Amino acid sequence: MSSTNALVSDLIGSTPDAHTRAVTLAVRSAMTRLDLFDRPWSVACSGGPDSLALTFAAADLAARTGVRLTAIIVDHGMREESGEEAFQTANLLSQWGIDSVIEKVRVEGTGGLEAAAREARYRALRENTRPGGAILLGHTMDDQAETVLLGLGRGSGTRSLSGMREYTEDSRAWVRPLLSIRRTDTVGMCAELGLPAIADPSNQINGGWTTSRGEPLPRIAMRHRVIPELSKALGRDVVPLLARSAKLLDRDATALENLANKQTAKQTASHVLIVKELAKLEPAILTRVLIDAAIQAGSGALEAAHVDALERLVTNYNGGGPIHLPNGVRARREKTVVDGTLRAVVKIFKQA
Repeated sequence: MSSTNALVSDLIGSTPDAHTRAVTLAVRSAMTRLDLFDRPWSVACSGGPDSLALTFAAADLAARTGVRLTAIIVDHGMREESGEEAFQTANLLSQWGIDSVIEKVRVEGTGGLEAAAREARYRALRENTRPGGAILLGHTMDDQAETVLLGLGRGSGTRSLSGMREYTEDSRAWVRPLLSIRRTDTVGMCAELGLPAIADPSNQINGGWTTSRGEPLPRIAMRHRVIPELSKALGRDVVPLLARSAKLLDRDATALENLANKQTAKQTASHVLIVKELAKLEPAILTRVLIDAAIQAGSGALEAAHVDALERLVTNYNGGGPIHLPNGVRARREKTVVDGTLRAVVKIFKQA
């Protein structure tokens, strides 16, 4: 066993209690299946039960396999106690031989408080992880269920309803090893190991963070109101059902996206799509070609209204100015010369 994080492996032991066993097995299964032992790991650790359980489970596995691991503690600065909590978390990890860094970020931008905080957090994680490294995130099955319902509220299609993916990769691998387990397991692991997890009041229904209308933030409302009521109405726990649906929809969405990617490759220059070619596509493929072009141009997540407006540029165009998409991206229909022929195209671009 590597000396790095060996204290954590001693704490967890060879026959851990039930919740600890569930978390450690989930992490080992995911990292083995994805074959990520040849790269360094960064773990996003807020000090809450989900991320703390993930950090200790990953540190145990890293010690047993010789992987370099660093916990990244992001201080959003959104509460007076956040700085002290970040310090306490770093101190706890240090006591157990886990290397960590504290990154203080500034939360700003459009799209709401949750979106701005998430963007700041992901940027900090990316900046503190070398290209080629793996970033581990502590989302559980309960988080997945909330994400599916939030996607349903946006009305933006199969990919939105497929929730969070276990694995994605850009210049770094983004991994969610805990999507197969419940929040009760992460909380239970912290209790079994005696880990003092931080209770973030913003995760509570009356935690102080609200929308501009004074309502709980959408994810918190899903967690404390919608999911319990939906489970009550159906007479069964809906979280595994929503997670299962997300997994099935992810497969469907991926297959359709692969077909859409092949169609996109047939188009002209980046973000310029020929209307005549687009009009030949099945609606499900057309939608994905347009969404993919918007994302490549720099757009954030699209709402249903954005997608409908993009489709109208192809199927029901009646003139008008450009369509405004998230993050300053615009889409418009115009005529331009392509391969010596004047053609109608959809151009999607970042506003200067």
